[in-house]
Amino acid sequence: MSRRITEKAVLTAVRERLSDPPSIHYLLRRVEAEVERLHADLPEEMELKRAALASEERRIANYIGFIGEGKGTRALGEALRAAEQKAGSLRAELQAYEASAQSLFKAPPVEWVAERLSTARRYSKPRRRRQR
Repeated sequence: MSRRITEKAVLTAVRERLSDPPSIHYLLRRVEAEVERLHADLPEEMELKRAALASEERRIANYIGFIGEGKGTRALGEALRAAEQKAGSLRAELQAYEASAQSLFKAPPVEWVAERLSTARRYSKPRRRRQR
């Protein structure tokens, strides 16, 4: 069998599989399940970050209380700065986790997949070469 015939047969088979909405929807559902599996520990991670942030915020409040009572020292000021930086870092991480949790991949409905595939098929039909 020639290479051209083999390539044509393989490409035709791939095109048929890619134009089958249930097959594509199945693939997207599998991707959704894998994404959910990979993010399964996200709620637990978010709780740990919230607890760490609450702890740092208490530490900051304590440092501010000591400074307010007139017990401020250079070391206390440095500790306050470090605690504020750590709290800022924890807030940023928590925001990233929350954004990630809100934007988890969800497979689109099979009807949407079918409509998109029909549109794609219209634009991807092979063009015939002109004979010279």
